[in-house]
Amino acid sequence: MQSSIVAVVVLACCVYSTWTLMPAALRRCVAVALVRSPLLARWTPLLRAAKPAGVGCASCGGCDKGAATAATSPAAASARPAVSVIRIVARQRA
Repeated sequence: MQSSIVAVVVLACCVYSTWTLMPAALRRCVAVALVRSPLLARWTPLLRAAKPAGVGCASCGGCDKGAATAATSPAAASARPAVSVIRIVARQRA
């Protein structure tokens, strides 16, 4: 009994870490496939209701940065760091 509980906990941790470390595009594809799955069809309304409304820039809904809106806002323009040039010089060998 104890081994089966440990196996379930380890499996849940593996699924969570895989989902967290997965790229957003792949995560989105997997989520769409799971929502369309007949096994999870009864959970689809619940998943859609739990989705936050204002996530991202509304172009794809895949990130929470809002790149299109952040680039146009004056506060974001003033918060950008100044451009600095980095020069790499080869050292002379002795």
